[in-house]
Amino acid sequence: MSVDLGQHFLTDREVLRDIVTAADLTSDDVVLEIGPGKGVLTEELAKKAKQVIAVELDRSLVAELQKKFRDQKNVTVVHEDILRWWPTHQSQSFGAGQGPNYFKVVANIPYRITAPILRLFLEQETRPVLMVLMTQKEVAERVCAKPGAMSMLSVSVQYYAKPEIVRIVPRTAFDPPPNVDSAILKILPFTKYDYLEVRRSPACRQAGTKIDNAFFRLAKIGFSSRRKQLQNLLAVGFHISNEEAKKALTDAGLLPTVRAQELSIDDWKKLCAIVQHRVL
Repeated sequence: MSVDLGQHFLTDREVLRDIVTAADLTSDDVVLEIGPGKGVLTEELAKKAKQVIAVELDRSLVAELQKKFRDQKNVTVVHEDILRWWPTHQSQSFGAGQGPNYFKVVANIPYRITAPILRLFLEQETRPVLMVLMTQKEVAERVCAKPGAMSMLSVSVQYYAKPEIVRIVPRTAFDPPPNVDSAILKILPFTKYDYLEVRRSPACRQAGTKIDNAFFRLAKIGFSSRRKQLQNLLAVGFHISNEEAKKALTDAGLLPTVRAQELSIDDWKKLCAIVQHRVL
């Protein structure tokens, strides 16, 4: 994207190297790059990866990129909005050496679409094996939050993946400089997780979707008012008595006075299993 569309172009070569290092690329890797801009990161990715698919929205930048990489056989420039393009292309085989859907996502994206990007790639059945995102420092910290400072965003990411902050990036690493500092966020999606260990049959996929929906319905109710105790929110959200809500919490090993931000992912899963059995 162009600056008008909210992008700040990364110019610091050391930071570029750190992004590529975090992506842990091999000659078999297929990389989906979101918002390549002027292609400085694309160049570095192409040196390591088997194939780079660079998806850019800004038409003027696409023309520059196509010209820049016209002789680079392992770089494909796509003129699309990633949020619209990916849902219709995720089922295609990328043909990487490790398997038909083995790919990594690397992105220096406009910060306003960070949450949609995370949802786009983590909530789908076809997920990357690794994501490396340049995002706003405060957003990265929220994604990686521990119990006591959890939010709907951190729960949504940590349900599907393990996130970590690779490094903080000062605003001076960009042209033009943004108003905030940034961070390189590395996200490692789980190859399987408790509720969806296998999705080979339609029945498994349907059951997994139902459990996902139950989990996030519970979490959304829990975070609907951060100042209120979870007991009260459960009672209102599920139309049960305070005593029933209290019993669900204590059976999950939680205090009746607990608030949503204090729960770990495992706590949410235990509580979800109890609530699903009794209420849903």
